[in-house]
Amino acid sequence: MTQRLLVIDDSCDLGSVKREDLANFTDLLMLCWVAPDTLNRLVGADGPTYFDLLQIVGGHRRWEEEAAALAKTICNEGPAHHGHPWREFLVEPLFAEARTVQAILDTFRLCRQRVHAAWQFEIHLWIRTESEQIFRALAAGSDLESMIQSPAPTHRPKRTRASLPQRLARRLRQARVTGNWRAQVRNLATQADPDFGHRIRASRLLSTPDITSNGVTFFSSYLNNSRTLKTVEPYFPQGATWIVTNSPARKGAQSRNSLIHDLWRFAPKTLPAWVKSAYHQDTSRVADFASLGTSRQRAVRTWLHQSPTWHYWHDAGLTTLLRLTACWEAYLEQASPKLVAIANHWGIEGWLARIAKQRGTAVVELMHGVLGGPFYTEGPLAADALIVWGDFWRQQRPESQHSRIHVFNPGPIADQEHSKAPSERLRVTYLSWPFDRSPFYNAGELQDGFIDLFHEILEEHNCQLTIRGHPLENLSDLTRRWQQRFGELPQHLQLSQNEPLSSVLEQTDIAIMFRSTVLLDCLARDIPVLIPGWIDFDWNHSLQQISGIRLVTDFPDLKRQLKAWLKSPPALDRRQTRHFLRPAGEGERAFRTLLAELSEARPTPTPSSPAEDFEDSTSWACER
Repeated sequence: MTQRLLVIDDSCDLGSVKREDLANFTDLLMLCWVAPDTLNRLVGADGPTYFDLLQIVGGHRRWEEEAAALAKTICNEGPAHHGHPWREFLVEPLFAEARTVQAILDTFRLCRQRVHAAWQFEIHLWIRTESEQIFRALAAGSDLESMIQSPAPTHRPKRTRASLPQRLARRLRQARVTGNWRAQVRNLATQADPDFGHRIRASRLLSTPDITSNGVTFFSSYLNNSRTLKTVEPYFPQGATWIVTNSPARKGAQSRNSLIHDLWRFAPKTLPAWVKSAYHQDTSRVADFASLGTSRQRAVRTWLHQSPTWHYWHDAGLTTLLRLTACWEAYLEQASPKLVAIANHWGIEGWLARIAKQRGTAVVELMHGVLGGPFYTEGPLAADALIVWGDFWRQQRPESQHSRIHVFNPGPIADQEHSKAPSERLRVTYLSWPFDRSPFYNAGELQDGFIDLFHEILEEHNCQLTIRGHPLENLSDLTRRWQQRFGELPQHLQLSQNEPLSSVLEQTDIAIMFRSTVLLDCLARDIPVLIPGWIDFDWNHSLQQISGIRLVTDFPDLKRQLKAWLKSPPALDRRQTRHFLRPAGEGERAFRTLLAELSEARPTPTPSSPAEDFEDSTSWACER
């Protein structure tokens, strides 16, 4: 008898898969989260032997540690600036991709184990093309190579990247759904200048902004980072100067008293020598990675040949980082801030924070994101102090870092608060997620499950539903799928992506979400929360003891709980939630004292080499 093994990932539309499609397979490996009721529909009691995602990768910790090691191996190579490899900028997106690579490595290992238990074997891959290529690279020259079968046309995943007309049409649908045409125009304008070259050249025609020296600087590259930083702005009596890199970050920072400048406005008139030098030193498309072993080396090289992050780095990312670094150093030279505040220590935030510290400026970081796992919670801190919302988040970090981690909840942003309007209908708010950007989330299965649930709830219950889109999400994907299943969108459904989050939550009675910082906003407003508990966030168990937060086991359980809560929403117990979110303003005096101490502390900067200080007259357009 031939053993037939099937591997499925998040690119396979599980909504179109039927039980008979899986009936002839003996082993099923799922490289994505799948609700138990979906699995029962597809497999049943007599179906193939099933391996879920965590079984395949060996648990959260091992998975993250192996993926982090792969990402750091790549990032530690290449040229450095003040002792920091430029590729550190890539460590988080490469880690996200490396989790998929590690999952494929572990899938291959499990396949080998299963193959050795049978005489005849076939391996079927219903996974995205990039993952299939990595799997085939691992199998090259082994006994598994001849066992890999090409997928049937009906189950071959769609192209990972749509054509230009398709992408433009999707943007138009997004603007039509949300009404935010300006944002789409700004996005297209930004994409026309991906490495800031045009904007920096334009800065030569403008005068450098006047900056008050020896003040406080807030830096942000993302809408939600700005919103997080806004909560502590009132605690600085002299206010802060905002430096941003894009329009969404500017939007999140705007208020009556905010002084906001684009980072590219501080471009020096001549190009520092290290910009050109670093660009020409980091020319390797893919390193050898000989230490990884032959098969793993092939897998990593195959990954990087097709990696969006790696291609971005060589097409625009390195040039962008070099230019923005020069702008940031020019700004620091002019402003000489006594304190820099950030809301994330990955990517550009973390990179510029290290440069500020290198020059003797204190850095404070506010926690943004509901983070778990060793990659996010056990690495080194980029800031002199990290501000977290509750004791739980402090305890996630190693004990050796606790002296630099301070618990304080500054409370909501005062000028964005709205009173709740009376309504005869309870309002459910679904805080959606950009599934197309999130590996291991099966978009088809999740969207179908939520659409079916919401359609039934709105048909049977006297309630209203708001679908709040994530800033990086295109809501037209969800609305098109809804219309394909049920026709016109229902009357009591509202789509939201542009309104202030606080105004949406002020009208919310029950929230449904994935892992999100908005969980803390809901706790602050006593909003009960339903969370898909079959998607394991590594610390799900920590939420299970809080009344008013329910981790549901599958979609039927979600339906039962939501219907029960629509009859009588549960109340949150502040004694339980304070572990995650301290009462707003508690410990304000200690927090202000900390800010004052950080502002007055001026660490001794690390001197740079003479070569790094040298400037020449090279044009801002790097040689490409």
